[in-house]
Amino acid sequence: MDQEVSYTAIVTREGDTWIGDVQELAGAHTFARNLPALRRNLQEVVGLVLDAPDDETFEISLRFEGVPDDFAAAVALGERRHELEEQQKELADSTAKAAARLAAQGWSVRDIATALHITPGRVSQVVSPHAA
Repeated sequence: MDQEVSYTAIVTREGDTWIGDVQELAGAHTFARNLPALRRNLQEVVGLVLDAPDDETFEISLRFEGVPDDFAAAVALGERRHELEEQQKELADSTAKAAARLAAQGWSVRDIATALHITPGRVSQVVSPHAA
């Protein structure tokens, strides 16, 4: 797909089974015994409905209905943690690139560390030719 399209799955619980219904796609519904399996099944059913390649993934957010508030709050907390982890990865990458640019311009390790609010040791690590 050329542009990222996101979908919302309404998730309910019946007995010990999770049921997911993708609102934007008629016929895109599935079920599973646990949430990781439901997420995988939702990916598969969206791909089938869209006739997408097997390796294509989709942004599917889950909206829980009829589940205890504590569980829904835990899901929201988990989603926030995931967002922060992604932001942290982006920040680390941007920091490493900035440190490398500044080092290439001749700035000292200590000045770079102060500018980026990281330790001089970390600057040395990220600008090292062996840094991964």
